Amino acid sequence: MNPKSVFLVHDEMEELNRCYSGVLSNPRMIEFVGRWQIRGFPIGCLNQYILQANPECNGDTNSPPDELTLDYPAAVVTLVGWRLDLLAGELRFGHVARVRVVPPPSKVSKVDEPHVTRIWVREFDAPVNDESGIPVAQPAAN
Repeated sequence: MNPKSVFLVHDEMEELNRCYSGVLSNPRMIEFVGRWQIRGFPIGCLNQYILQANPECNGDTNSPPDELTLDYPAAVVTLVGWRLDLLAGELRFGHVARVRVVPPPSKVSKVDEPHVTRIWVREFDAPVNDESGIPVAQPAAN
């Protein structure tokens, strides 16, 4: 599995800390941006998504509580972070064009926008590549 991030097309100064960018028009592709690769999937090919509690959280307030799994015909993309319910809403309407990893929120108790801290892309029947099993982007430990 390859951790990746998702973020939207417009990377303006005020959006540098956002894990995604929104667009008004419907983009054709969604990109998951990693350290070494960008993976893109046709937005219309999203079969389903599953938003659930992060099984690795175990009630720790410093761990990301949400896990969002995106099911495409060629791959499964898993996002881990905070307030991914807000990101799922944007995905539902096809407004997300790019996703990327951002640092965890500074005040967990008052998180009012999504924060993706880890991304994995698992492709079906794909050849092994240099990124297999290597975390692509993770926030630096303080």
